[in-house]
Amino acid sequence: MTRSFTALVVTYNSEATILGCLLSLAECGPNHQVVVIDNASTDRTLARIEGAGIKCEIIRNKKNAGFSVACNQGLAKASHEFTLFLNPDAVLLPDSAGTLLSFLVANPDYVGAGPYIHGDDGTVQRACARRHLSLWSATCQLLWLDQLWRHSRLFSRRYYQPFDYDRPVQVECISGAAMMCRTDGVRTVGGFDETVPLYLDDIDLCRKLGRVGKIGFVPTARVEHVHNVSGRQIGDRAVRSLSLEASYVYLRKHAGVMAAVTYRGIVLLASVQAWIAAMLMYAGHRYATASRLYVRASCFLIWVVSGAGSTRHSLGSEARPDSSLPSLARRSSAEAGLPK
Repeated sequence: MTRSFTALVVTYNSEATILGCLLSLAECGPNHQVVVIDNASTDRTLARIEGAGIKCEIIRNKKNAGFSVACNQGLAKASHEFTLFLNPDAVLLPDSAGTLLSFLVANPDYVGAGPYIHGDDGTVQRACARRHLSLWSATCQLLWLDQLWRHSRLFSRRYYQPFDYDRPVQVECISGAAMMCRTDGVRTVGGFDETVPLYLDDIDLCRKLGRVGKIGFVPTARVEHVHNVSGRQIGDRAVRSLSLEASYVYLRKHAGVMAAVTYRGIVLLASVQAWIAAMLMYAGHRYATASRLYVRASCFLIWVVSGAGSTRHSLGSEARPDSSLPSLARRSSAEAGLPK
């Protein structure tokens, strides 16, 4: 019996990338179900889909329900044994969906599998195989310890050090930009947690899936992902605020209130660090760098002062940035995989 899958694509103002995504799914053959969940796009996303005559089901939300909510809406429609979550700015390379499908069929103890993901420049996106977020890994990122010691197993713990991207292996987390899961497995763990904000919603799902099965990185499956398309639309300040909020909520959920409070204090320390670095760069006439550091410092400080945990996180989609962002943009990336 030929195995098939359901593909879920959440869109929000995705007209620039959606056709490439859906055409790559169409090349997988006619036996697969494709569901597009549109979070009230205000551009020509739906018109482009309909104009191209691509076969798919469309759920039209009257408001921006958020990425996690939209994924759960699509999950309720999934009619196949396997479900592929795919970003609208991601393109499946030939045979990649079939490779992920074959991996899961051949390994019944695995509940999810993710491909090798690269940008349009060919550079690997390390989020395709990573660890769960912890207070320590978040601290190392905020204080630039992971940048000073990029290959350190101690300080660069968001990712595996070292990691062979040519070898299939069990990991803790894969990227929500492209992940194939057993439909029943995702339903068993309750789907996406709609209280976890953008940027860590996929890590949270992987954490839950890891309790019922294994998660695999399958490098022979390839996906090209134009990273953070919507993030560019909403601006650096809003993206930083959302990243901080996601880490705070995730740590509060999985590590406890004290870890979340400690994280808030570390963000404040990172703000001071960035202020000092900005002044040093300014004194050295490196004005562009000083300006970027100033933005980082001010965003961090605003987030702490405004009250951690209060940022809205009703998310849209497209590389899973939030579409409910006008207020955040006016006010002003936490990524969190050891092979076995």
